[in-house]
Formats: sequence, C-alpha cells, structure tokens
Amino acid sequence: MGKNEVLISADELKRLKACESTLYACQNVKGLCPICEKAMLCYGLICPNCGYDNSYSVKEWKQIYKN
Repeated sequence: MGKNEVLISADELKRLKACESTLYACQNVKGLCPICEKAMLCYGLICPNCGYDNSYSVKEWKQIYKN
C-alpha cells in the first residue's frame, strides 16, 4: 500500500459515497478547503472546520488570521 493510500471497509466506502452524493445534490460545492483540507467549501458558506471565508484569497486569509 502506498503512502497516500488508506484501507477502509466496503460499508464505510458506501457511506462516504452516499455523503458525497448528498452534499453535491444539496449544495453548490466549490471544493476542498485550501486552509485546513478537512471540509468541503460551498459557495456562500464558510468552512465549518476552520472558518475560512472564500471571499478572501488564501494569501489574504493567512495574513489576516496568522496561526
């Protein structure tokens, strides 16, 4: 197994695919959060994990909210 590979059960894969389908059906998804990479960004909403507001560029956000 490679460095970026993870082994999950078939049931967990089904659950994740169902979550993905529901997300894309119910929201206008922009993509993975560029700051924390732990949540999907939807147009008009902030990241539920780190609070990133995609009305700022990543560079601007990092300057405003230095960790």
